[in-house]
Amino acid sequence: MLAVAVLVSSLVLTVSAARYESLAEELNSLGLFRGTEAGFDLDRAPNRGEALVMLLRLLGDEEAALDGDYEHPFNDVPDWLSPYVAFAYNNGLTTGVAADRFGSTSTATAQQFVTFVLRALGYDDSAGGDFTWDGAIAFGTSVGVFDPILDTGEFLRDHMVAISYLALAAAPASGCCDNLLSRLVRDGAVTASAAEPVFAKFALYEEYMAVEAQMAEMTEFEMTGTMAVDMGEHGTMNTEINLTLSGTELQMSSIGTVTDGDATIELSQWVVDGYEYTRMAIGENVTQHRTPFEFDMAEIQQMTQGLNIDELSFAQLLLMTDIGRGAGGQLVITYRAFALQHMVNQVLQQIPIGELGMDDSVDFSFGDTVMYLYTDAEGNASRTRMIMNLTISLEAGGIAVTIPINMNMDMQIVEDLEIEFPDDLDDATAWPMLAVTLPAEVNATNGTADADSVPACCR
Repeated sequence: MLAVAVLVSSLVLTVSAARYESLAEELNSLGLFRGTEAGFDLDRAPNRGEALVMLLRLLGDEEAALDGDYEHPFNDVPDWLSPYVAFAYNNGLTTGVAADRFGSTSTATAQQFVTFVLRALGYDDSAGGDFTWDGAIAFGTSVGVFDPILDTGEFLRDHMVAISYLALAAAPASGCCDNLLSRLVRDGAVTASAAEPVFAKFALYEEYMAVEAQMAEMTEFEMTGTMAVDMGEHGTMNTEINLTLSGTELQMSSIGTVTDGDATIELSQWVVDGYEYTRMAIGENVTQHRTPFEFDMAEIQQMTQGLNIDELSFAQLLLMTDIGRGAGGQLVITYRAFALQHMVNQVLQQIPIGELGMDDSVDFSFGDTVMYLYTDAEGNASRTRMIMNLTISLEAGGIAVTIPINMNMDMQIVEDLEIEFPDDLDDATAWPMLAVTLPAEVNATNGTADADSVPACCR
């Protein structure tokens, strides 16, 4: 759970099905997206007619299309769509799928819609232009209107909404404005009052990314805090955490108590000098061991290398339900449940669940997850607080277990933190090494053991 809390702000994931209703609502408030008789209808594929209408709205040309007197050569265009198609055809935005067919009801693809959006931003896909048809996704990613999170194998109206929203934050190719939304306001396609909350959201996001970039560059810091976990009828866990990092040297203490009814477990962990030391005490029964601990700061920094504020990407907005400011000036970020759920599922794929005595059907169901990010007078991170709600369902030993979890983790950056360690850490008898010895049947030529000869715990 600690790892989940630390990693949540740098997720890389793949998702499907409708997820972006809140973004659809924002686009609707701007007059850039409308629903159908079934609402926003986000969980179905858009057709080419819907994609074209979205293009003209992002261009700020919907009114011109509806008021215009244009003609087109296509015989498969319904009356409601005809003004849009005629305007687009006469302005070189579409040529249709054949000389006499626009393909109004044909399913739109991500490649087609990203091409439309890039045209709305002023990029040229003609011969010798900015991008080619088959390179639309790659080019769209480079200019911030597409992200691998949207590459799900099926293209939905939900994805069309997400791409359109990213386009609002992208700069037009002409350099006329900071972003597409600014151009739409300038041209009168969107009112300034309607755009104001979206501009405010963009500004908070840029502030958030600047703090994230600063945190990603930190190679020395000291943190102290607490983690409280309520597991309903399964008990509670309260932990005090202290952590220091200096270059490649990490030290940590985690002193916690797990309470379940009348039972109390004291669980303590320390990391120092390349080892992790663990102590578990249940009454007078105490178990202690140590294991080697490897820490690679360069690898962690590589994970966060995309947080350079000089190359600002708005893609992380797709992971957030909202971003705002609290009464104390802190940033308040609410994450979409699917984002955390997918990350945990990917982590679980790397763990041999069956060998731990649990069924492969371990399931994490996330609810609200909110992070509060505090900064000092210079804009540097000073405190993070995360509140996470989830339910874990698993099967162990043939018994199905459901555990509701409410976690509240609060960490502050401090100075001159001194971590206290047990006096006997150098006593090998008090802290025996927890290790598994591989069998002797090891292939001498490649240094590997036959799979059937290796204990299940080590495969």
